[in-house]
Amino acid sequence: AKPTDDTSTIGISIFNQFAAESLLLNEFGEKSRPKIYPVGKISAAKKDETYLLVKATHGRKSVLYLLCYDQHLNYLTGMPALVDDRDEHTYLRLTIDKKYNITRVMEKRGGDGQVIYTRNVFILNADGELVLILTESNDTSKARENILNPIDTLPQVHKWSGDYTQGKKNLISVRDGRNEEEVLIFIHFEKENGTCRGELKGRARFISPDIARYYEDNDPCVIEFEFKGNTVKMKEVKSCGRYRDVRCFFEGSFNRVSKKSK
Repeated sequence: AKPTDDTSTIGISIFNQFAAESLLLNEFGEKSRPKIYPVGKISAAKKDETYLLVKATHGRKSVLYLLCYDQHLNYLTGMPALVDDRDEHTYLRLTIDKKYNITRVMEKRGGDGQVIYTRNVFILNADGELVLILTESNDTSKARENILNPIDTLPQVHKWSGDYTQGKKNLISVRDGRNEEEVLIFIHFEKENGTCRGELKGRARFISPDIARYYEDNDPCVIEFEFKGNTVKMKEVKSCGRYRDVRCFFEGSFNRVSKKSK
């Protein structure tokens, strides 16, 4: 990253004019006033995309944000690409190659001297979303504990955006859509000791203030989500067998996880 000084800082109000306000709130909270610095710009002429790298710091925490824009410099999406809490045993790296694959690497040296690494690769898809397309890791201790959530880093401003869980292996993740009538949905569940699984990612549209439905063109699957308080009830309405094993269905009540505990 470039050296930073106060002469090159970006005001928070200006930052929020060309990026989602939730980016700073999710990492630093409402009361913090991080200093923000421009780091770099990458223009993808053939793909009509522009990427901005911006660094925000407060106390011991430092976050490198990746912001994405279309050919008219309209904001598409963004994410905290690297989050550094000054752990001397952890090394973070972000690269963007010639095909505009965005690679994030985290390496950490354990007590036995072994280097544990996790490598995530993202792309900006045709819908203007940053999508996780590849994960590699040699951390076998967590391989069976973690659910890979491809929409985890996307904004959570919508009233019902957040993560809803039912035990360790059952998750409904909700993130902001293109407008208030739409949200992005990622579902993962494991039942019967992991022998019956299901997973789905897509969009859901609200048919009432508290009820949304997943349904896509040319896809017979329909799933209904009923939000109330800190819970969401999921019900498979029609033909989602392609996304799950035969003996189980998309159903059940899930409890919201607070952002602080997450």
